[in-house]
Amino acid sequence: MESNLRHLIAKMTKEKCILCGKETVSVIKTGTDFMCYNCYADQRNPTRSKEVHNNEEARIQTEFFKLIPLYFPNIPDKLIFAVPNGGSRHIREAANLKRQGVKPGVSDVIVLIPKKGFASLCIEFKTKVGKQSEYQKEFQKQAESCRNKYVIVRSALQAIEAAGRKVNEDIYLVGVDALTEAVQNVIDGKQTGTVFNNHFAQAQAASDIAVKFLSGEKVDAVNMVNYEKVTKDNAQEILDMLK
Repeated sequence: MESNLRHLIAKMTKEKCILCGKETVSVIKTGTDFMCYNCYADQRNPTRSKEVHNNEEARIQTEFFKLIPLYFPNIPDKLIFAVPNGGSRHIREAANLKRQGVKPGVSDVIVLIPKKGFASLCIEFKTKVGKQSEYQKEFQKQAESCRNKYVIVRSALQAIEAAGRKVNEDIYLVGVDALTEAVQNVIDGKQTGTVFNNHFAQAQAASDIAVKFLSGEKVDAVNMVNYEKVTKDNAQEILDMLK
């Protein structure tokens, strides 16, 4: 039995995973190619944390493309595009795309317009805690060696700054929900404004209505609490309230 086991091990050869490029004996054959167990499992059942992480990066990228026609109406729109090389795909689809030339690590967005001595702008969207993969680091190295500008963007603000524009001069940048970071950006002049959904006022209004109802008073079926516009004039006051 021991000799049979040694014979089986000797026959096992390393194969290269079509997705991650790792050479290993732990592979699954997919058509004419191979996929390592880790990539296979990730394709079949991506972890919840990875789904959330990817969704947040997708949200930032989506917001970026919403802003482009508003803030850069004269830019040649066919020369700024996304590179669909991420996300979870069916195993066969992933393998086909690999054969067709899809490369892991390529930046999420490429702006194919030469500017300030650079051939193009390569944008990689990441969450606040997102990190580059080894493939992305290698792409950055190769892109920069060929005089391309490479930036990692974690917000629409960073994307605007990477494009060489200034908020409140070239562009008006607004948002919603008045997150503390956004309100601080308004104070610092990095954001034009945001909208505060005043939960303090909503709680007070709800309490007042409950007291009236319990006291037998008539209350309206709908009671509105207006959103509050946050600008540099009142941003510090709102921020103090949120802290």
